[in-house]
Amino acid sequence: MKRVLSILLTAVLLITTATFASASTPAVMPAAETQTAGGEPATDSKAQALAKDETVYVTLNADGSMASMYVVNHLETPADGVYTDYGNYTDIQNLTDSQEPTVKGDEISFTRSKSEKGLYYQGTPVSGALPFTYEFKYALDGKAMDPQELIGKSGKVEITIKVHPNPDAKPYFAENYLSQIQLPLNLDVCSKISAPGATTVIVGRTATLAYMAMAGREGEYHLSFEAKDFSMDAISITCSYFDINSFMDVDTQEIKDAVGQMSDATGQLYDGTIQLKKGLTALSGGLDQLAHGAAQAKDGAGALTGGIDEYTNAVNALSDGCGDITAAVNSFAEQGEKMLSYYREIKARVEEALSYVRELIATLVPEEYQQEAMELLQKAEDQLASVDQKINGLSDGIHQLVGGIRSLNDGLTQLKANSGQLQEGAAQMREGLTALSSGLDQISSQSAAIPSEVQKLADGQHLLHEGIGESSSYLDQFDFLEKSEEGSTPVSFVSDKIVPNSVQFVIQTPALTKETPKEEVQEEVEDKNFFDRLWDLFR
Repeated sequence: MKRVLSILLTAVLLITTATFASASTPAVMPAAETQTAGGEPATDSKAQALAKDETVYVTLNADGSMASMYVVNHLETPADGVYTDYGNYTDIQNLTDSQEPTVKGDEISFTRSKSEKGLYYQGTPVSGALPFTYEFKYALDGKAMDPQELIGKSGKVEITIKVHPNPDAKPYFAENYLSQIQLPLNLDVCSKISAPGATTVIVGRTATLAYMAMAGREGEYHLSFEAKDFSMDAISITCSYFDINSFMDVDTQEIKDAVGQMSDATGQLYDGTIQLKKGLTALSGGLDQLAHGAAQAKDGAGALTGGIDEYTNAVNALSDGCGDITAAVNSFAEQGEKMLSYYREIKARVEEALSYVRELIATLVPEEYQQEAMELLQKAEDQLASVDQKINGLSDGIHQLVGGIRSLNDGLTQLKANSGQLQEGAAQMREGLTALSSGLDQISSQSAAIPSEVQKLADGQHLLHEGIGESSSYLDQFDFLEKSEEGSTPVSFVSDKIVPNSVQFVIQTPALTKETPKEEVQEEVEDKNFFDRLWDLFR
């Protein structure tokens, strides 16, 4: 943004100051000559309102210190009458004709006839401060050197230009005036020109380097070039009021507000990115733990698969053994059934025998022994009933045992079938855990690099935030773009009693060239009008 605005302002100043840039050293103005037509003093002594423009011509020494100064005033004379200007001068010269002004203290009065061309006069002010002060330093091949000693030498020439706001200048000039510095370099003398920050315009064999110092701002510029038989024409400087709003509508406060919002947003974005980095770092650690746990789960799945294999083998062996047991129990059950059948036959015969004995006791045993015999017979029957009950219980137990063994065999058969599926599932689980562990290892490895990449993003955002902050500080340099009505009212360089239309400064340093014999100035015989005289100033 700074570069764009600097180029814009420089381009505008190149246009607005083209006349001043082409001026030669403003030494001594030509003396007033024969009065021209239309310049006769008016007989009407009516005081007229003053409308004027001021041009301050300044000659600097080669190092930038003040050498001389004078002011050329242009008064508009739209009607006959007395025009009174103000200013403290040590010397006053009428540049339009030979009429002498009436000077009383700081009042300079001219009684003039109506003229569209107006009146030009110059004076040497008693005091006055430029908007800026200037300092020029020269060096040859890295060694500081007086600029006059550089003339005619060859080597690498370095020039440093320092511009400072003048604390003694009137606030109007300090706050509203820009300065443009133009260095003309002869391309037949200078080569390999390096001038960072300069705007360069080449016309013919002359490269003009232009630098700009904004109102109230310091500037330091460095340029270098290879010189052969060094010489350089005068450095030209102009200072003039500048209002960019006359060229474009610029609301610097709106831009500042937008830049401030951008700065806040980028700051928040940076803080958010740092938080994201912290979260990603924690996530990376969690993924490491998860990957480690998955690796342990994979190892556990291997052990589980081995255990399931052992379990399956045991179930198969148990199922095979249970089959043998089932066969044996079935054989035992068959034998038991046979024994029960034999027992039932014996029981029937015993019951028949006991019934026969009961009849014998009733018929053959004496009556006094029948009761005892019957009691013994009853005991035998009771024992038979008891044996029968136990035999029945044994039969039920055998049936239950056979049923249990068969159920166990069926369960083992089903378990054997299911253990195959369990073994297959365990193998699939192990494969899944292996793939999961591998994937988590890869994710963990890649996620470990993410925080550093996010940090790079954060670093870029931080640089962006700083850049926006820096651009905001650059915008402060353009506070002069916003001017109040009071700040836009011109102020006279020579007096606070008048308000001029405009004030501009034309400044030059001496040319660094070999001295040539001075030609004697001969008085012009021909009569010159004002524009001829004015043109002479810039020849």
